[in-house]
Amino acid sequence: MNEKLMFKDWVKFEGRNGYFKSIGLKLTKFDKDDVLNIYPITSKNNVAKCLIEIPVEEIDNLIEILKKIK
Repeated sequence: MNEKLMFKDWVKFEGRNGYFKSIGLKLTKFDKDDVLNIYPITSKNNVAKCLIEIPVEEIDNLIEILKKIK
């Protein structure tokens, strides 16, 4: 699976070398892995060298927490 979520407005993310503008997220999951990878997409439309791994078994819990925030 390889999907993109593009934002209407840019936001910021913090990387190793400071803060950067992000215009979206790239979400990947390989069939054999039990982990969802989330990468920011920079304002230059490049995938950043920043990664968040979410265990697939925790996605429903993550969704519930995000619904509370909204």
